[in-house]
Amino acid sequence: MEIELEKLLIQLSGENYAMGEGEVRALAEVVGAKELEKVEEGLIRIKCPSNRSSIFHNRLGLAHRVMMEMSSEDGESFEHNRTVMDGAIGALSPRVKGKRFAVSTHRLHGGSKDVELQGMRKELGRMLLGGKVDLEDPEVIVEVWAGRGLYMGVRRGTIDRKETEARKVDRRPFFSPISIHPKMARAMINLARLEDGEALYDPFCGTGGILIEAGMMGMKAMGSDVREDMVQGTKENLAHFGLSGEVFVHDVNDTFLDQNMGRDGEMGGGVSGLVTDPPYGRSTRIVGSGASGLIDACFCRAGELLEEGRYMAMVFPDTMEIPAEKGGFVLRERYEEQVHGTLTRVFCVYRKESLG
Repeated sequence: MEIELEKLLIQLSGENYAMGEGEVRALAEVVGAKELEKVEEGLIRIKCPSNRSSIFHNRLGLAHRVMMEMSSEDGESFEHNRTVMDGAIGALSPRVKGKRFAVSTHRLHGGSKDVELQGMRKELGRMLLGGKVDLEDPEVIVEVWAGRGLYMGVRRGTIDRKETEARKVDRRPFFSPISIHPKMARAMINLARLEDGEALYDPFCGTGGILIEAGMMGMKAMGSDVREDMVQGTKENLAHFGLSGEVFVHDVNDTFLDQNMGRDGEMGGGVSGLVTDPPYGRSTRIVGSGASGLIDACFCRAGELLEEGRYMAMVFPDTMEIPAEKGGFVLRERYEEQVHGTLTRVFCVYRKESLG
């Protein structure tokens, strides 16, 4: 039986629109979504199999909310507000019939101030028949978004920023001041295009920030670090959030193939993606051969573990020369994030094009 497609609108959160769009595009590939379209700044429209649509609000890091679109008018003009309202009411009424519902309105980045959202909320509440308005415990939430266009539909889910903030580095029992934000870790994991239940490996796990998000997203968390205290700290942090993982001491300069842990070995048979934020100059024990040696070792280990067609997402400082191709991996995407005046992180996504 053919699976029905849902038309989804995804509102990005604005920290990094380019990376947020890339994250949505990567997840769209994972679930077989089609016709991805940038509607306006910070708003993406896709057609997604209805049985996979929850992956977006469950996994996205750089987004606010997801709507199943019912009616819209793209563009600068709002001459057709009534047309959008009438179209939405016809489509939404069966959705709210016999149910408790609420209407939620949001003005998108750069949205027109000409749209009176409060009035639209009240009007929709009156015109949607067959349901009961309940602001405290609604079963259905009707969404109205005003940007350059006007968009209406049913909420599919929201990205809970409070939960993400609760997993920041200083909220963990074991922490180091150097760690990327959980929302950026999520985006990196999504850019690596892993399915739920697949195994992610971080060879520089540190305090476990990437592994925590992988576990929260339903993946098998695997990681290592050259320092025993970091490995034990990562295990403690995973347990703090009710997660488990395979974490062990390992120097990235040491091959996995000699330990029967490569592509055909015990560990490699289950690794589907590599996501990492290397320490570079932060640990001389790891970077004995300098930053370039660290990168060479990381590509070697990724080559031992990943099959052709799999992805690796890695962070670089902008002061470093970033390879376009290395060890059978080809650079497919890159996104920049300015942390402060002297530090810009570059998030790179590599695809394994050959077995190397």
